[in-house]
Formats: sequence, structure tokens, C-alpha cells
Amino acid sequence: MKASVVLCVLMLLAPLAAHAETWRPATLVQAEMREMQSRHTGRHYRLYLSKPQGEAPPQGYPVVYVLDANLFFPLLAQQALMYQPHATRDGREAVLVVGIGYPGDGPFDIPARAEDYTPPAPGMRDTGDQPAARHGGAERFLDFLEEEVKPLVAARYKVDAQRQTLFGHSYGGLFTVYTLLARPQAFQSYFAASPSLWWNRRQLFDQLQGFSLPAGAAARLLLSVGAAEQPEPGAPLADERQRQLAQRRMVDNARELQQAMAARGVLSELRLQPGGDHAGNAFFSAVQVLDFALQRPAGR
Repeated sequence: MKASVVLCVLMLLAPLAAHAETWRPATLVQAEMREMQSRHTGRHYRLYLSKPQGEAPPQGYPVVYVLDANLFFPLLAQQALMYQPHATRDGREAVLVVGIGYPGDGPFDIPARAEDYTPPAPGMRDTGDQPAARHGGAERFLDFLEEEVKPLVAARYKVDAQRQTLFGHSYGGLFTVYTLLARPQAFQSYFAASPSLWWNRRQLFDQLQGFSLPAGAAARLLLSVGAAEQPEPGAPLADERQRQLAQRRMVDNARELQQAMAARGVLSELRLQPGGDHAGNAFFSAVQVLDFALQRPAGR
């Protein structure tokens, strides 16, 4: 009798156990990651790599470096994977996506990115952001990308050093523009989505005054911003968020930057997303990055 009762209990529990075993942490196909500590920033990072299929082209894979990778890397890596089976038919190429993120499961590490993505600013003025956050570490973070991340990637995959793209959104977009101004030859293509050009009373526009492309250098800049990131002239500023958006002038700043960079020889474009807000433009822009990165410069 006891044996039959035990058998019945086991039979009832078996489907539950089997069902429980079907749920496990998801993994991203054709991708890998590792964590490392930077000698330049002292901070720990999580690096992500997509895994292109097949042999690398003779000149190596074009590379897209993605900031805030905890959020954006899965989007771009899966898009790159989808491109490959149709590369010959659609004229696309295999592309290597490199994500730079932070340890942890959240989409952002707000204090870390506030420091890493903002330009150095001796005698810092009112940044327009939370006063307790540390800022001004962009030069150290750029050293980390140039001297630690890039060699690590090149040691694992054959890369085309002349076809490298940097993508960032918001503070990441600010860092992308800063990199173009500070070291224009670090990348060949720059995609700044909703860049926080308002930061520290538009500090980057001060830096822009002395900017010029080095002789023989070429750079492309794509700026994007959502139309709803700045209220229309005369629109009622009904709440604090609307008043902040009016003050930050996201659309006007992006337009001014695009025109200034074009006047300085940078092949630049501004894309305005109708009705898009700050978050919406992030994802709208993310699906455009690979096509932008794979556009071949003239003569190549």
C-alpha cells in the first residue's frame, strides 16, 4: 500500500519536475563575452563579441563598437547574424560587433557611464545632471578602448582597421562626438544617437571651435534625434520634463553640430525621427547602425 502511494506521488511530481527543467537562463547565439578590469580607468567591464560565420575577408571584418552594450549588443549582434545568410544576395558583408558594457544584469550602470562617457572638464561648471555623479572620464575611457579593447579584439578576429564604427546613445552619443573631436582617426565612422550635447553648458561646442580634420583623414558622422526630444516653439511646457527638454534643445543642438561638422570637412548627416522620444530614438537608431557601418568609403 505504501509503495503504491509513493509511486502515485512520484508520478504526479514527475511532470512538474520536467516542466521546471525546461526553464533556464537564456544565452545569445553566436556570441561570447568576458569581463576585464581596465588599467586606464580602474573599472571592471563586460565585453561582448558577435561571432561572424565563415572566413574573414582578406582585409578583415569591419567592426562596430557599441556602448551601453548590456542593452544594445543583443540587438546589433542578432541583426549581424541575420545579415550573413543573405550577404551575397543583398550585397551586405559579415560584420563584427563589439559591445562594451558593465558587470551586472541591468541595462545601464548609470554612475559608471556618467563618468566614462563625459569629457574631461577642469573647473567643471553646472553639468545639468545629478550633482553627486562623477564626470569627466572620457579620455581615460577612450584610452581603454584604443589600448586595451581594440588589441584584444584584433587578437581574436581578423579586423579591418580602416572600417571601424563607434555607436553610442545619449551620454554614449556625447562620448561618440567627443571621440571624433579629440581623436578623429580612432574610428572612421561615428553614429551619435540623441547625443547629450547640452552637457556642462554645451562644452563640446567650445571644443569644436578648434577642431579640424588631420591632413588626409576622412570621417563620417551620423547624428539622430527624436522630434519629441524638444518641444515645438510655443508649445506649453506643462511639466518639469517638458521644461527640461526645452532647456536642453536636443534637436537644435544636433542640427547645429551637423552643420558645423559639415563645414569642417566631416561627411555628416542628421536624421530626425518624427514623433520619437529619447528612448524610442535609441532603438530606431540601433537598427540603422550596421547599414551605416557597412557603407564603403569612396575608393575602397
